[in-house]
This record gives sequence, C-alpha cells and structure tokens, in this order.
Amino acid sequence: MLKEVTAVRQGDPLVRKRWFESDFFDLYLWEEGGAIVHMQLCYDRHRPGESAISWKQGAGLFHDGVDAVRRSESPLLEAGGAFDAERVNARFLRESAGLPVEVRRFVLAKLHEFALNGPVKRGAARRNRVRRESWQAHGDGEGDSTR
Repeated sequence: MLKEVTAVRQGDPLVRKRWFESDFFDLYLWEEGGAIVHMQLCYDRHRPGESAISWKQGAGLFHDGVDAVRRSESPLLEAGGAFDAERVNARFLRESAGLPVEVRRFVLAKLHEFALNGPVKRGAARRNRVRRESWQAHGDGEGDSTR
C-alpha cells in the first residue's frame, strides 16, 4: 500500500512537494495553490530498469525508462516507450486505496489517459534512467538520504 512520506524537503514556498511510496511505486507530486501541476509515478522500483510515467502541466504525459521487453539485451529506449498499462494500472488501483481521494482520482485519470493515448511526442531522446531530484532520493544507495 502506498503511504505518504511526511519528511519531504520543501524549497519553493509556492510549491508543495509530496511523496508516497510502496515496495513497487514511488509517487511524487508537485502542487501549487492546492492543484497538482506535476506528477511522477515510478514503478518497478527495485528492479533494473525502473520506469516512470510523468505528467507536467503544459507539457503532457511521458514514459521514461528501459523497455522491459528488451531489458535482458542491451537496453533499448523505444519511441513512446513500452508501458504495461494492464499490470501497472491494476496494481496502482490496489495499492492506492489509502491515498487521499483527489490524489488517487488524479493519478488514475492520468494512467488511463496514457493507456489510451500514449505519450506526447517530444524531440529529445527518452532517458534510460528515471530522473530524480535530491528530495526524491531513498536512503538505500539511490542518492542523498535526506528526504
């Protein structure tokens, strides 16, 4: 089950950062004026090739990470990215039962939108690793242990 990490390093007083974690997911939210303006849902967090669905107001939805189908070969990042919506969305639905209803509803809507429409087209190449800011780091060797 996703649980909120309450000791999140805040910087900009106008932007509230929130972090929810489970053994499979990390959900990061950026809120301005009570509205979510940026979301990052990382999944397969303890496996090689962690991936993330990201949404940013004004930019749209993206999928980053190693293509799971080709993980055993040299990693290949495909345009649009491989996303197992059935597996990830169903698991998020189960694990998000305890989240605030507005957060759960927002993320489920974005996952559904991505499953139906895919990512927006962008010029830059996809990243082969999920990008994390310092406040998103775990104390398990993934970076700065300060939350």
